[in-house]
Amino acid sequence: MSAPWYAPIVSPKLLSAQPAAPLCYYGAVLTGHLLEVQVAALETAERQLSEEQARRKQGMASHYDVLRATVEVSNFKALVLRAQNEKDRAHTDLFRLIGASPESEVELTDPLPLVKERVGFADALRTALARRADLAVAEYAVRMQREAVRNAVGDYFPSVELFAAQDWGNPDPHDSSRDDWGDEWSAGVQFTWTLFDGLGRRGALRQQRAELRKLELVLEDAEENVVSEIRQLVLSLETAEEFAESQSRNLETAKEALRLVEVGLREGENSQVEVMDARQALTTASANYYQSIFDHALVRLKLQRAMGTLSDGPLPDKPVLGEGDHQTTHDNFENNL
Repeated sequence: MSAPWYAPIVSPKLLSAQPAAPLCYYGAVLTGHLLEVQVAALETAERQLSEEQARRKQGMASHYDVLRATVEVSNFKALVLRAQNEKDRAHTDLFRLIGASPESEVELTDPLPLVKERVGFADALRTALARRADLAVAEYAVRMQREAVRNAVGDYFPSVELFAAQDWGNPDPHDSSRDDWGDEWSAGVQFTWTLFDGLGRRGALRQQRAELRKLELVLEDAEENVVSEIRQLVLSLETAEEFAESQSRNLETAKEALRLVEVGLREGENSQVEVMDARQALTTASANYYQSIFDHALVRLKLQRAMGTLSDGPLPDKPVLGEGDHQTTHDNFENNL
């Protein structure tokens, strides 16, 4: 087995040569956050198990309460193992992308970006029509075919050719008796007009016009697809931003709810089941929050690609699609979950 390849710091800026690097990188970051969520949930479950065991010794909890807390710890351990497996798989894909050993030990430095910006449909469409490479190729194909049609039409008109030549010779071209160098100029005009060619020109013109119409339809279809794609992605970006904001508020609510029921459990006002429900709600809210940030970044990436503004580097951490409201990036989630 080959020796481990160590890269202590990996950033999407180091992956600019790979077009798929941003998505792969941020996918690895997402799996890391989801693992943190499950680890935090496991820690709180283990803390509750310790409290239930202490309450059992004091006669304040039943054996069933201890067993229930033990089962919950086992369930969260399984979820941690699953999350760890997903993280290892995402890191393996990332290492394969950058050509590193699967045994590499790295630190992902850039967090998932949550960049809020206003993108108008008209501005996004105008940018896409001006910068999309596929539209440019289709448009140039139409232009070239129009020139082909003009050439076919030109075959109906006469052609005039002008020529001029200069000859040097010894003896002199004007006087062969002179043993000396001399030159001779000649010029002329050639006029050609094809009156009948067996309908060859007519067939060629029709063929070129038919090809032009086909390419124009291809261009129109491409433009319609761009309009539909831009409209859908602009709406999806707005929805993804709203969802990320709602999940952020939901996360704060779930954290506060778990804190309150844990206090209520110690004071005898809440039950163990209520604490478990609150912990599960917080775990779900935390996972949804990270997933919503990733989904927002993914839609933003797709919109940049659809507009023709996507570069090979990482997702920009500032507004680039339109007028931005404000910009935030999410650091490692280190609160007490």
